[in-house]
Order: sequence, then C-alpha cells, then structure tokens
Amino acid sequence: MTTHTLRRPSGFTLIELMIVTAIVGVLASVAVPAYTNLTIRSRTAERTLNTSTIKRGIMGLYLRDGKVSLTGAPNPAGATPPGTDKLVFDNRLDAGWRTLSELVQIEGAVYYQYDFLAVEAGADPAANPATLSIRWAGDLDGDGQNSEKRVLYERRQGQYWTDEEDETGVWCQTSPLAGCIEDGGTF
Repeated sequence: MTTHTLRRPSGFTLIELMIVTAIVGVLASVAVPAYTNLTIRSRTAERTLNTSTIKRGIMGLYLRDGKVSLTGAPNPAGATPPGTDKLVFDNRLDAGWRTLSELVQIEGAVYYQYDFLAVEAGADPAANPATLSIRWAGDLDGDGQNSEKRVLYERRQGQYWTDEEDETGVWCQTSPLAGCIEDGGTF
C-alpha cells in the first residue's frame, strides 16, 4: 500500500508579491526626492564655500597690497562647466588663480566652474567703485542643464558688499560678517 502525502507548493502567492512591490514603491517615492534634495544641498554648499573662498582671497590681496586688479579664467578649464561628474580645480591655471592661491586655495574636485574679475575704483570712486565679480556655472540638480550666475560685489569701507534679495523677498544690503543689515536697493 502506497501513501501519498500532499506537498504544499513552494513560492510566493500573487498577493504577497503585490504587497512587497507596493512597499518598495512607497520607499522609493520617499527616498528619491530625499536623495535629490541632498545632492542639491551639497552642491549649493560647495558653491557657497568656494565663492566665499574667492572673495576672502581677493579681500586678503586688497589688505596686503592696498589695491587689487585681477582676473581668473574659468576653472576647471574647458568649454563647458562640469556636469554630474566633478573635475579637478587647478589653483595654478593662470596668473589670477596663482596670485589668489598665495592666500587661499580651492581644493579637490568641484561640480562648478568658477571665474572672477576684480577691478579697482576709477578716478571717481563714487561713480566707478572697486568691484569684484564672481561667476559660477554648473549642473545644480543633475538634470544635464547647466545654470550660471554672476554675483557683483562693490568695495565700500574696505569690505566687499552686495545687494541681494533675502529669503523673504526683501532686498537688503549684506555685510561680509553680519548678513542682511539694511535696505540697500539693487544693482
């Protein structure tokens, strides 16, 4: 006499697979935007730090020499800014970057391409003040579209200042140390 035992089929049921797929979908819908925001924040932090470094270097040259007229070519060199990959920043690219690197240096690889132009005041400083222009270009959010911005600083009372819009939409004059301190209009 032979006995037959019933074996339970192995594997997952369709409902189990659907539940797991739904859970993975919910987790992905939360994780992808969080990762994108983290990427944007890290690239913004790089841009802010490097712009501040360039500005500090120009200010140091002004304090050391009493004047500064200097140009730094787009760095990293190349026709287009870096995309989603970082490129190595060259502090010795040209005379402007070499002079700036005597006081400050941007280290490592960067997501943005930077250049600057520092110009001394003309014969009439009120009409033609000393200025510093810093430009950066790069792909902020990794979508393949490069964005570019140039910030113009004006040297007043020995400090570089800019008029910019704060987070509430109010135009204010920003100090290198104190942030938004008074109504300043626009350039």
